[in-house]
Amino acid sequence: ASIRAAAAAHGLPVGIHTTSGRQARAYLDVGLDMVTVSTDAAILRTAVTAELGAARGTAAGTATGGY
Repeated sequence: ASIRAAAAAHGLPVGIHTTSGRQARAYLDVGLDMVTVSTDAAILRTAVTAELGAARGTAAGTATGGY
């Protein structure tokens, strides 16, 4: 039996951690009940890259304020 079928038989939701919105959508489309959209490390890397680019003058930053 599949994990989804076994979980459904016991009234349990099935979820998975994914690394992108696209991957999350794919798992939702095949019937999973919950997904994460990314990881904290990936989100942090994206934010830091954007902010460093802004500080270097090579890209727009995303921060809207200070502390």
